Amino acid sequence: MMDLIPRPIPPEAYQSSRLRIVLVDSDNMEPTLNKGDCVMVLPVTQFEYDTIYAIDRGDSLITVIRAYQGLGGMIRLQRDNELYPRSDADLVDLDWFNEHVVGLVVADIKLRDPVALRRIQA
Repeated sequence: MMDLIPRPIPPEAYQSSRLRIVLVDSDNMEPTLNKGDCVMVLPVTQFEYDTIYAIDRGDSLITVIRAYQGLGGMIRLQRDNELYPRSDADLVDLDWFNEHVVGLVVADIKLRDPVALRRIQA
């Protein structure tokens, strides 16, 4: 029988130099992620599986968006916010996606003290 209780992730996994923190800068993923939230991103160089990714859409801004494998090697970029209509413009080919992907969103971070965080950024 499969163990239904998830095993805890050891703290060392969160201390990897490979992980980076990205600010969610739009409302396109609400209610899943809100503008101003922070997410932990594991860098990848290609589409791995259907999940939430951070991508650089070419304007040097990182966008957090859901990606699904579609037909014919296409990737559908989907916003969770229902205020944004879905369209064929949200389809990109796999090569474009692999060139622009920054990483997999592996966790969201609840920011408790933004003032302290700004102090270490200065």
